[in-house]
Amino acid sequence: MAFTHIKKSKGSQYKGVHKSSTSKKFFAKICMKNGSYISKDFKTELQAHKHYLEMRELLNLRRKRVKEDLMESVREVAKQVKQKKKVLKSRKIKRKNPLKDRKRYYNTLTQSDKNHIHGKARHHCELCGIQYTEHIEGEVDHVIPLQYFGTNNYPNLQSICTACHKWKCSHLDKIIGNMQENADYNDKIDKVKEVQQKLFEKKYGVNKNTNIIINNNKNTISLNISS
Repeated sequence: MAFTHIKKSKGSQYKGVHKSSTSKKFFAKICMKNGSYISKDFKTELQAHKHYLEMRELLNLRRKRVKEDLMESVREVAKQVKQKKKVLKSRKIKRKNPLKDRKRYYNTLTQSDKNHIHGKARHHCELCGIQYTEHIEGEVDHVIPLQYFGTNNYPNLQSICTACHKWKCSHLDKIIGNMQENADYNDKIDKVKEVQQKLFEKKYGVNKNTNIIINNNKNTISLNISS
């Protein structure tokens, strides 16, 4: 709201009170950002000063109310933004992967370690049961492959023939790696060996009715191997 400037003469002893040079009466003036408030003429300075104080208080209350409304709006907007960020963050949460940040090992087996594993298996393949000869060689295999965070400890090692080792590396290693994400099979070598044996029997007809199902939390994973 804009006000017409009224030329005044000498100021008054009261704050905000001025004397008009034309009407010789007093008026109150309040300077604001968008203009100045100028009251009607009063006969005495005291009346003009009283009106000045009343209007000043009224304007301060109005300014305070506007400021409170603005702050309330700012708080409401900030609250909505915070809720939106929370929703977006919840959508980005992924299932924790137990394999993440785990240490990978390298193959550090010595010939002595390999001889120990073959001797423990009595120089027979732990999968097909064939005995090693000069034509049939045995190899030391990691039950849980090193690339899927297996270790070089003896419980994770097995003696299998070259043919079974080739079959396991080609078909089973990836399946065993996926099994490590399941808490029921994570680093549990005995259960992995059991699944490995059943898959072997299923492929080669020892037990054609073998069904292997792994319950991974809400998901059900059926392990099948291609021939």
